[in-house]
Amino acid sequence: MAEVGIHSWSTVDGDIRELHKAMFGRGFRRIGRYVKLAQVAGARTIEPLDEKKRRDVGVFLGTGLGNTADIVPLAQGILDPERSRVSPIAFAGCVGNAAAFFVARALGTQGPNVTVSQEELSFEGALMDAWIQLRAGQLEWALVGGVDVRSGDDDEQRSRIHAPDAAGDISDGAAFVLLGPAREGQPVLESVAMGSTVPTDGVRCWRFPDSDEGRLSPTASALRMVDLLEAGGSFAHVQRSSRGTVGRIQVRA
Repeated sequence: MAEVGIHSWSTVDGDIRELHKAMFGRGFRRIGRYVKLAQVAGARTIEPLDEKKRRDVGVFLGTGLGNTADIVPLAQGILDPERSRVSPIAFAGCVGNAAAFFVARALGTQGPNVTVSQEELSFEGALMDAWIQLRAGQLEWALVGGVDVRSGDDDEQRSRIHAPDAAGDISDGAAFVLLGPAREGQPVLESVAMGSTVPTDGVRCWRFPDSDEGRLSPTASALRMVDLLEAGGSFAHVQRSSRGTVGRIQVRA
């Protein structure tokens, strides 16, 4: 089994409209913030690879909520008897797996394109899928990310992610890592595990949404992993979901 190296990483949040326009121009119309976050973070992360290597990159995206910010108003429009039609183009850009497709389209990747949704462990699920394929030699490069967006109704959003009122503000963002052949001087993704009996080994076990990071998003662990990579050194990141399942990411410096 080959070791898997972490070659680059990036996070994006806040207002990215002008940044997206500068990077992609007007080549992508009728896409919302959910897709734009994924495209910008993915493009920043894949920069170390030349175009030839990019063709075989797999895209693995974790999202706990999907594109609720756009699809909820669209669904309300479908159910509204006063509206005669809803654009099928708008629907295509709203579905949860649209972001992974638009990332591949923007970056020219032709490898596997996977969207994983496992609530608070969505990023861990996507990361584990990519790690297994890379270890087995089925894939050489993988772009793995977590993306979630803030919907307009905080109460409705909280009910979806089981967040109490005292947990803080709902936020959004995207974080990606580029995985590939391990190289000297780069961090190595040693293991990714998920389940009800995953050992925590004394490591602080983050439990969404009880953390004090101010990032209440099912893919907050993706943002936290990038923070730990920026800090340097080996680490174990453990995330416990509201249903009791645990995800563990082990990185060796």
